[in-house]
Amino acid sequence: MHVQDVVNVLAYEDVREVILVGHSYAGMVITGVAERVPERLRHLVYLDAFVPEDGESARAILARVLGPTVATALEEQVRAMARVGVFLVPQPIRTAHRLHA
Repeated sequence: MHVQDVVNVLAYEDVREVILVGHSYAGMVITGVAERVPERLRHLVYLDAFVPEDGESARAILARVLGPTVATALEEQVRAMARVGVFLVPQPIRTAHRLHA
């Protein structure tokens, strides 16, 4: 969802030589964009961000860096927030699980 949004903007605006900056979770997003439209990008900047290996999820990075217990606890918090309801914008849980669809 987030990756496709950025890809769509780049195509709609017909821009090239773009420098994308990703902070925190957005490191996952810019990595996905680079995978899909590398010809439109000049450089990626990871600013205190997730830097995934090929096919690595945000959860896998959290588990590697913080440990599996913390990663599971954070995942449960995301699931609980997703159930809160009308005041939140829906966020697919898969964005925390897989870089590739």
